[in-house]
Amino acid sequence: MLCESVHRLNREYHSLLSHDAITKNVFQIMKKFSDTKDEGSGLILFNILIMISRLKLLDEIEFDLTQLYILTDSIQKNHICINNMVVFQRYFSKVWIAIFNASKNTLEINTIDKLMLFAAIFANHLSQKINTTVLKNLKLNISQKIQARAHDNLFCYGRLQYY
Repeated sequence: MLCESVHRLNREYHSLLSHDAITKNVFQIMKKFSDTKDEGSGLILFNILIMISRLKLLDEIEFDLTQLYILTDSIQKNHICINNMVVFQRYFSKVWIAIFNASKNTLEINTIDKLMLFAAIFANHLSQKINTTVLKNLKLNISQKIQARAHDNLFCYGRLQYY
């Protein structure tokens, strides 16, 4: 019930939330997952990060992106063939898209493993969107930004720089 109330919180009231308390709680959940590898903690964390993202607070909350990457990678590797992975994938893509679009939080993609993880996450996200569109027989509208990304990924692969 609490999550539902926060989920529906009007964005104009986000300044009333304690950024320090949210930061502390995100840290505690990340630590619990790190210590126990409890999938429930991981799912809760991604739910909270989605709520934070919807309230436009990702730049206000401090958290360790490297730890979040490790958590994402761990869940991805352990559930690659399980059906509930689709749920996690949806959370992964929404959270990481919001993080990459935020100005404060940055994560350097400096290894092939990181690049492959994010490519898999975003490819799955795009696949789900296309599948939903096809099943509902809707018109597929692709923004200029996505078209540019697809072009870069499909035709400019040879120009990727590896650090």
